Amino acid sequence: MPPYFLSNRNGYQVVTIAPECDNNNEVTFQFPDNVCTYHYNKDINHFRKVQFIMNILKREKPDIVHVFIAKSYYWLPVFISLFKFGKKEEAWLLDIQSPAISQKKKAKWRSLIKPIKQIGYDAVCTLNRASALSHLGHIFKPVFIVRLGYSPEISCKKLSKKNTEVKPVKFLYMGAISKARKLEGLLESILILKEKYHITNVIQFDFYGNGDYVNELVDFVKQKKLINIVKYKGVLSYENIIVKMKDYDVGFSYLPINTFYNKSPVSKTIEYIAAGLYVIASNTWANREIIVHGKNGLLTDNDPEQLAQVINDLITKGISSKYILNSGDLLKEYSWEHIVQSQYIPMYKSILEHT
Repeated sequence: MPPYFLSNRNGYQVVTIAPECDNNNEVTFQFPDNVCTYHYNKDINHFRKVQFIMNILKREKPDIVHVFIAKSYYWLPVFISLFKFGKKEEAWLLDIQSPAISQKKKAKWRSLIKPIKQIGYDAVCTLNRASALSHLGHIFKPVFIVRLGYSPEISCKKLSKKNTEVKPVKFLYMGAISKARKLEGLLESILILKEKYHITNVIQFDFYGNGDYVNELVDFVKQKKLINIVKYKGVLSYENIIVKMKDYDVGFSYLPINTFYNKSPVSKTIEYIAAGLYVIASNTWANREIIVHGKNGLLTDNDPEQLAQVINDLITKGISSKYILNSGDLLKEYSWEHIVQSQYIPMYKSILEHT
């Protein structure tokens, strides 16, 4: 989530809304010093949700309400408008970052009603038009293309850090541990490292995240006797993730190479680079926009044999510190401050001028 407080310096009051996933049924919200960000729990009833947001709007009087999508929450501005008897005092922006990832064939009527999700919004912002189309089918609102950035807290903490030649080399995977991610390919490559290259004493692989593949991952590690080199570390808050990154040498941006994931946002790729990690990334369109193969990371086709060889070469040849220098311009381009000033502020200005 971008630091919208930067927009307040330019005279805009922006409230961002996103679903909160926690273990209780109470609405949780936070009040950072200079940004209004509220989270609502996905399990609360619709009336309470609308009431909660109505109170926010009354208290904060925002110029723009920036809504991050989640299933069944598109209708928020419509219900808010009805409760206010059609009186609209703020602009509503629908933010679509990830494409709709589903391989199930859906009924035709579902495709026909997709576009109505935009009703009540003044504009749509997305990382690429394909992501928005996957959710909305047809877009009849103004569309703004924005890019991902990395948190200032991550920024290059490892530029003057430890020598990356020190063994063991520590590899990091952070993200969804789901069947859709097809992580079995990554696990197979680690097994090949053990059985073919015999380098288990100089590597460590840690997995952070959650999903429907966690049990399979843990079972695979036990069955293949990889317990000494592969660890499942559970789920961390974003603040703790930022702290943990500095302990690693290489980050995996591992995604299936298919239609659904090809243009899926790769925030972890950017964050790994910003934290000073070398990156091994799946060869998707989104990763190719950031990674120049051999310069600031490596691109792979997810073949377990090839990936194992890439990792083995990286370990035996060492990680050159040049990749950090090669990432300098990219980090400037993807810093949130640059993105907010060059893309978000002009977007907010344009939306307000046309509402």
